[in-house]
Amino acid sequence: MPQLNPQIDQRQSSCNNHSINQRFVDKLIQSITEQFPSCTRRANLQPKINLQEMFMISINWKGESKKRLIDTINIKNKKQQIIKTYSSTQREAQLKLQEDAKRLQLIDKWKQKDSQILDQILKRQYAFKQKMKASSSGRKTPLQKIPQFTDPKSFKRDSETKIDKGDTSLQKTMYRTRIDDSKIKQRREMVIQRKEVLNKLEDLELQKDLEKLQMKLTQSEKLSKQQAQIKVERIKEQYFREQQLIQQQKEINVVQSQEHLSAMISKMINKEQEFRGLLQSQLMSELEKKQLQKEKQQKIKQNQNDLFKDQDKKLKQLNDKFSKIEEQNKLRKQELDHKILLKQELRKLKEQDKLDNYERQKRQNDYKMMTLYMKSKFIEEKNQLKQYQNEVIQKTSMEINKQEIQERQRIYSQLQELSDNLLNYKSVSQHESRQKQDQAKFKSVKLLKKFAKLEDPNIEQHTQVLLTMLQPKPVETNNSNRKLSVHKK
Repeated sequence: MPQLNPQIDQRQSSCNNHSINQRFVDKLIQSITEQFPSCTRRANLQPKINLQEMFMISINWKGESKKRLIDTINIKNKKQQIIKTYSSTQREAQLKLQEDAKRLQLIDKWKQKDSQILDQILKRQYAFKQKMKASSSGRKTPLQKIPQFTDPKSFKRDSETKIDKGDTSLQKTMYRTRIDDSKIKQRREMVIQRKEVLNKLEDLELQKDLEKLQMKLTQSEKLSKQQAQIKVERIKEQYFREQQLIQQQKEINVVQSQEHLSAMISKMINKEQEFRGLLQSQLMSELEKKQLQKEKQQKIKQNQNDLFKDQDKKLKQLNDKFSKIEEQNKLRKQELDHKILLKQELRKLKEQDKLDNYERQKRQNDYKMMTLYMKSKFIEEKNQLKQYQNEVIQKTSMEINKQEIQERQRIYSQLQELSDNLLNYKSVSQHESRQKQDQAKFKSVKLLKKFAKLEDPNIEQHTQVLLTMLQPKPVETNNSNRKLSVHKK
């Protein structure tokens, strides 16, 4: 038998699974009816209930019964949907199986027809060849008797038997054999020519038969296609009819499912009532068991508490000892930490002293640099003024020299005073030293601003400023004012 398609095998397996599931559902229904026959009778006696009425009945119930009933209803609906889908797939698979089986039958019929036609052709050829052989053998039969005399063995035997007859008979026979041989050759040539003609005729007949067979095959294929189309149309019509029947069956199944659900709901109500009674009895038994267990646990706890009290006393004594040891260790750690902090503070103070000294040296160096910078600026400005104002410089040269000497003395005196003040104020707190640093920076900034103003391109203004600065001033008054400013700071 030819192998079927793998798709057909899959469809058959799905149909078998569907039949198994349907059998399982039927068995469940039978078991329920056997366990609760009274419920099934009541369900059959009751009138039909709509789905809405069933839903309202389920809403009136309380507790976990609602959830269980809803779950069971949903499960049954899902099962019905699955059964419907399986039934539709089963029918489609059956239709396709029928189509494939019909196709296989047609193929087998065509093969049988082809084999019959070939057998007929072979039989005709065989009969034709036998006829030709018979015709050739019928002509050769009288000639086959003559070569018996020509055969040397037979001739020897005959010669031995007929030696006594004489040479005359032998000569006659030899002459006759020669004549017969020439005739046989002519006949053979004629037979060969006839065979060639017959072979040609056979070939022509075979070609004609093949052409006829091809024509028949084409006609049979056309007919098979037409028949297949007609069958497809018939199958479509059957399919539409089956769909209509399926819809009618669906409506009938819906009504049956409603009746079945009403019966199942009544069964579930009775089961829930029984279940509640069993639960109450179980709860009472469990409560009694719990009370007994509580009493046993209380006795055990009392015995354990007595033991724990003795252990607690021992633990307290040990804890007191450990606490004393820990306090001593903490005191030692605190002392060590205090010593470490003191050392760190001393290091910090030393570092601060170093920084203060370094800053003082910086300030002194900055002050010296500022003085040198002032001197260099004055010299540069003088050179510029000499270039642009030769006449003014000639007149005021003597006065400038005098004032330079005074200013040098004044600067040196100020430096000495500042150094003395710094030495005297070493014991001042860090806060005051920082204030002094800020004030010194402020002074240096002011001086720089003054020198920056002198670098403006307005030469006439520079000359006026220099003249005012070069005017003679009393030394004592300036020194006294500076001392007062230092004390105020």
